[in-house]
Amino acid sequence: MLNDPMSLSHRFLPECLEIRVVLFTIHQAHLQVLLLSEGDQGWQLPGGKILANLSLEKTAAECVRKITGERQTYLEQLYTYGDVSGSPETRLISIVYFALIPDATIPQSLDGIEHKWFPVSGVPVIVPAHAEIIPYALRRLRYKIEYSAVGFELLPAVFTLTDLQHTY
Repeated sequence: MLNDPMSLSHRFLPECLEIRVVLFTIHQAHLQVLLLSEGDQGWQLPGGKILANLSLEKTAAECVRKITGERQTYLEQLYTYGDVSGSPETRLISIVYFALIPDATIPQSLDGIEHKWFPVSGVPVIVPAHAEIIPYALRRLRYKIEYSAVGFELLPAVFTLTDLQHTY
């Protein structure tokens, strides 16, 4: 059955692997990050398990598409996190990407999951496994903006010079 593409498309890789995405946008004139809340687990980065038939990048892109509806987004692998301080049974390896989208309307409902844009300067308390990810993603984005035109990815198709200056 391993060669059956239908069975492969619904299989997940080992439970200890996941994709997470730091989703940045300029929203309400501030750089913001999207966080999800799944009840008492607290705020966390969007993501999920990796389907066996998708590459890591395609899995991350699919995650962004499900949340924003955007098919074309700037996406870059950020880092792989795998804290060993916990027990081996609960160890989680997170392959993290960051994505840049223009100010987008996020659907009111994401399968019953609460979601909200937060200014990067005012991120609430998030699950411990994600605490160091957002500052690192922000630092990488700032470095990237210094030597590339990646800031344009945060702007809508039509923008003013003031919009561009404010973004950079």
